[in-house]
Amino acid sequence: MPFIAAVLVSNILQAIAPSADLAATGWNWRRVAGLWTWVVLACGIASVIGYGAASVVSKVHGARMAAFASGGILAMLSDSLIPFAHERSQGAGLWTVVGFCASFAMG
Repeated sequence: MPFIAAVLVSNILQAIAPSADLAATGWNWRRVAGLWTWVVLACGIASVIGYGAASVVSKVHGARMAAFASGGILAMLSDSLIPFAHERSQGAGLWTVVGFCASFAMG
């Protein structure tokens, strides 16, 4: 449960900025909420499929799955979140490194 709560909290925060941009371009809140509902459903279905596929392949577990998931997160960060943050604030790169170092120190 703590993992699911962490995912929900982090994803809600990541959705705020793009949602504000959509609202600024004229999207109403129902359309934005509908979009995020479809995203959540698609991610849930992909998670179930991924879990099922990983349970069939015996060499896919633990560290390998974490490495695969980390690669996906790094791709998303470098393609969308970091450029978005850089456009809107100063020091996005510095705080990214600080966050990475803090998470590395905890692990």
